[in-house]
Amino acid sequence: MRWLVLLAFILPQAAEAAGPIYWDWPADRPFNELELVGTAIGESGHLTTGLSAQPMGPVGPEIFWVAVPDGAGGFYTGTGHGGEVHHTDAGGKSTLVAQLEATEAFSLHVLPDGDLLAGCGPEGHLYRIHPGGETQLVATVPGGYIWSMAQAEKSDLVWLATGSPAGLYRFDTASGDLREELSMAADNALDLTLTAAGDLLLATQGPGLIYRYEIGENPELLFEAPQDEVRQFVQGPEGDIFALALHAADNVMSALAGRANTAQPAPSPALMPLLSPNETPDIAPAGLYRISGTGSVATWWTGTFEVMTAAWSPRWGWLAGGQKSDGDGHATLHQLTPPYGAHPVARWEGGDVLGILVPTTEKNDLIVCQAHPGAVVELGEDGDQPRQA
Repeated sequence: MRWLVLLAFILPQAAEAAGPIYWDWPADRPFNELELVGTAIGESGHLTTGLSAQPMGPVGPEIFWVAVPDGAGGFYTGTGHGGEVHHTDAGGKSTLVAQLEATEAFSLHVLPDGDLLAGCGPEGHLYRIHPGGETQLVATVPGGYIWSMAQAEKSDLVWLATGSPAGLYRFDTASGDLREELSMAADNALDLTLTAAGDLLLATQGPGLIYRYEIGENPELLFEAPQDEVRQFVQGPEGDIFALALHAADNVMSALAGRANTAQPAPSPALMPLLSPNETPDIAPAGLYRISGTGSVATWWTGTFEVMTAAWSPRWGWLAGGQKSDGDGHATLHQLTPPYGAHPVARWEGGDVLGILVPTTEKNDLIVCQAHPGAVVELGEDGDQPRQA
């Protein structure tokens, strides 16, 4: 009889738990008719809605490499395989600004006078684009790739991160003079940014290094990442600067060859599994590193999924995107929770995520650049739009 009492105690609860649970989201649409993009279980155990994805113009290019704000609520995009530069205004209207002879527009920079600089490859061309669309080839970098640009306030000098090999060039927008500032023992300088003190931080690939350069002095090596590629600097909360590093083992072998007039680079930690017969720890595919004002570098976050770009948003915190997440061609945007956590906040049909633009206005929507297929997508909190889990 004891088992009957126990069964009587269990059965009512089992019957209660076995019934269907219904959700309405939004209130006038049944849950089973919705696609829930970025739906996840939050840290508190509740269902989180994530962001909905809305395609924006322009359309056509295979790759959207970069998006930069225009200072008036819109943005410019640089594309690949066709050398197109587009402008999207604050109302969402897109226009073709320039058709460049160079095929890849890797980097864009808006000058104080409203002109736009486009850094390209594989020719190493630098173009100046006037608001009316007039385009002028103003310089050519010998290395072949202009990956990033930065400019201090009230200065005519624009700094260029270039490759290959990794180099830093200075372009005088007033005189048109282009000059090599320094070279580094790496394949490419992929990004650069100015610190509050006026120094430059430089990120390289092959191996993944972070340099600090006080103008006119010798560059100081701050950090060598376990990953072979330090791809991007990210402005984080409270003005801190972070670096996104990626493990790209296929690119590290050229670092062993050295470069003319440069020191032979030490093997990257990413090479150690190839050079040593002893077992070495696995290298995290991606890492975020915090750079202090004194130049010390500390690990902030590491992850096990393929990351290609990261950003910090006052509304959404740390964000990261990368390659398509599955065989069905879905893109995913993750929210990072240091030191190791991550969960999806948006998922939609689309290609690889190459760039995330966080608007500087009060609008919370994000702009995402994609490739294969190329697209520009706006991610927002529009509850009436379909989402997919």
